[in-house]
Amino acid sequence: MDFYGRTFNTLDDVKQENIKAAPVIYQELLPKNKSVEYRINVFGDKISSLKYSNVQSDDWHFEDIRGIKMLEYKLPIDLKIGTVDLIFYQNTWYFLEINLAGDWRWLEHAASTDFSKDVLSILNN
Repeated sequence: MDFYGRTFNTLDDVKQENIKAAPVIYQELLPKNKSVEYRINVFGDKISSLKYSNVQSDDWHFEDIRGIKMLEYKLPIDLKIGTVDLIFYQNTWYFLEINLAGDWRWLEHAASTDFSKDVLSILNN
């Protein structure tokens, strides 16, 4: 069963047999109108971060990605771990997930940047 980006009021609302089918992470739903979501990309020693500026739903995967606006954002920390999704809410950073590939290609278009050269640089070394 797919829980990807789903919300529910309590764990009692989730069928126990579905939980056994796949590993999942449950976390508190943070208010969309009072928080900001970020995407961090790590390609070797190249780290970039982008701020989502207009996502309306709880999960951007349910929106037309061509309409999502990404703004470059300089993080106050040095990350060396991979593509990471975070939310900043009430002066606290919240971890969402680490992505193996991170769906980075569409971000090039949304942010008018060139992550492909960073990926090629890693593959060529």
